[in-house]
Amino acid sequence: MQFTIKGNQIVATTDDGQWAGDVTFPFVDQANQRVVVERVFVVPEFRNHGLAAQLMDQFVQLAERKHWVVKIMCPYAKRYFKLHSEAQTVLLPEDRF
Repeated sequence: MQFTIKGNQIVATTDDGQWAGDVTFPFVDQANQRVVVERVFVVPEFRNHGLAAQLMDQFVQLAERKHWVVKIMCPYAKRYFKLHSEAQTVLLPEDRF
């Protein structure tokens, strides 16, 4: 699986270029470097193999590098952050679980 950053999105594609899913994260406050995880989507045929978690791992690494503050809108992203306390450093303290 390959991951590509395209604007405010990380796209997962197979080695032969087939789109497998994405995570989208538009800015809600660019001056304060705040983004919102709007959606994590995996194409049905690629589900149940950990791809959504891989997309979120890629996103968290990017958010850490860019020093973004992350808000959560997507239900999957909320579950991800609950399960991965180490990733919660990108969330505001009051949004941590």
